[in-house]
Amino acid sequence: MSSSVLVISIGLIVTQCCQCYTVPKPEILVYKPRGFSVSIPDETGIRLFAFHGKINKVIQNLHPGDLTKEVKYPVNGKWIFHDERTKLKVGDTIHYWMFVVKDAHGYSLDSTSFTVTDLVENASTNSEMPTRIGNPNGMCSNEINTICLQSLFNVTQSFGQLQSYVVTLKKKSEQLRNFIEQSPSARKMTISGRIPLEGLASSTVAFLLREKLDINVVVVSAERHFDGSIAFEVPTIDDKLEILEAAKSKLAYTKIFVH
Repeated sequence: MSSSVLVISIGLIVTQCCQCYTVPKPEILVYKPRGFSVSIPDETGIRLFAFHGKINKVIQNLHPGDLTKEVKYPVNGKWIFHDERTKLKVGDTIHYWMFVVKDAHGYSLDSTSFTVTDLVENASTNSEMPTRIGNPNGMCSNEINTICLQSLFNVTQSFGQLQSYVVTLKKKSEQLRNFIEQSPSARKMTISGRIPLEGLASSTVAFLLREKLDINVVVVSAERHFDGSIAFEVPTIDDKLEILEAAKSKLAYTKIFVH
């Protein structure tokens, strides 16, 4: 989604929803030698926290910033935007706005700013930072366990539904096969075109199937028509399907036709 579309979408959501929640003023911590964090308390119903900011540059409300991220999970009771690269000093100003999705409604904290007055210890030693376990999103182990269990449940549920669908499809396939097999022409086909005009019809069909399609099958019956074509019957519908499938590719550029 482009930035302009995202901004318009956010604007519509914020405009339409009732203001029953107010995005709180965040806690902002700036670290030595670099990095900072922006956090708000977790509340029931919050599903997303987005931060958009610029350093020492004014940012307009609902415009994407140089520092942008959507946070989808809370950590230790907080929704935290964490930047590890930006090096700030006392006197620098973070201009920002925030967006929160709560109970399927969107709420924003309009463009505001924070001026750095002091620096605290590096984020890696700060107790407010999420515990890292070597994953790229910086999620804590409890979050990952929850996500994995939910994913496993979803996969298991989907597999069960798929298995049920396969069983139903198999039953319908068997019913359709039984219905087709009752038809007098279910196992009958005709071969025509440039085929031998002499010899037993059944022997001719068996020869053509073997030489042209590499299929060895019993020809139950065969009858040559006045135009030289041969109507023949094979033991099963599966034999018929195999012959028709092979004929599509192996007889495509010949003058022999099976139908």
